[in-house]
Amino acid sequence: MRNTTIPADVLVLGGLVICLITLIGCRGQPAQMPAPLLDTAVLRLLPEPIQELYHWDTIFTITWFERPFVEYATYLAWNADGYISRMQISHRGEMGGRSPTQLPDEVGEEIPALLEAMTHEASADELAGSRVITINFLWRGKNHILTFDELSCPDELRRLVEITDAAFGSAAYPNPCQAPGAASRGGTSTAAGDLPSMVKDLHSASLFNITWYTQPFTGSYNHLLLFTDYYRGDNVIDYVYGEVYRGVSTYSQLSESERQEVESILESMTSASTAELPDEDTVITLGFSWEADYHLLSYGNSSCPDELRRLFEIVGVAFDRSAPGYDVLQSPCQGR
Repeated sequence: MRNTTIPADVLVLGGLVICLITLIGCRGQPAQMPAPLLDTAVLRLLPEPIQELYHWDTIFTITWFERPFVEYATYLAWNADGYISRMQISHRGEMGGRSPTQLPDEVGEEIPALLEAMTHEASADELAGSRVITINFLWRGKNHILTFDELSCPDELRRLVEITDAAFGSAAYPNPCQAPGAASRGGTSTAAGDLPSMVKDLHSASLFNITWYTQPFTGSYNHLLLFTDYYRGDNVIDYVYGEVYRGVSTYSQLSESERQEVESILESMTSASTAELPDEDTVITLGFSWEADYHLLSYGNSSCPDELRRLFEIVGVAFDRSAPGYDVLQSPCQGR
């Protein structure tokens, strides 16, 4: 199998992700995970390293920083485990802030409608304010990345921050979006897409997240991720095999038609549910966000549904196209 050098910006992002997972570990795991989003019946049965992967899939991420940029930004995210995280992160990965807190159900119910409304928004043409605010969220398979200043925030973005502030129960975090009609000290006008690299690293989304491992679990597993970010755009496949954070990573990219087929497959699987792990040699999990709801499904190597088999086929074709002659990916689903 081919070893591919991991780009430097991916290493930076990986470091930030590891730091975030470390932070969640510091708060201690509750006796029973809150479940407004993630299917915890399956999650609690998975090995801990794989559980951590799904904890940090985000439904939306918001960042903001003051201009000129001084090497740190405020990070706010609603995670698939139902917790809100809010902290300041420096370009070196240093973090400070409160421990994650659970979002109450009564306000969490507002979020899907707010995100759907924002699918019709566009980034501000120019940023003339003193604060740069960016949100990204996945909606029906599309990653929306929008940037505003404090005076151009849409009402939905302002409300998202209000909801999350209420969860922390403190006014210590002022809303970065100023009320309409408020004055701003202003700044140099720039394009909305002109973000520091460190901030771009924080705005990515995974269309799907697949793991598989053999039983009994020995610490090694495979991780297949289809994601989008500022650096590579849409349709990027990341495949890691080996022990957690010590594996070898290789990359490929889907065509737009393949991406559209993946979206159709995932939409068809939103009605599926699994309540236990299969009693088979290999356990395969599929996680994905759809309309602000996170789905986590598990299958065995001999009981893969046609939709999951097709996902592996699509990714396999993409790898063959980018690395002809290399056997990069072997589907764990047994043939029929």
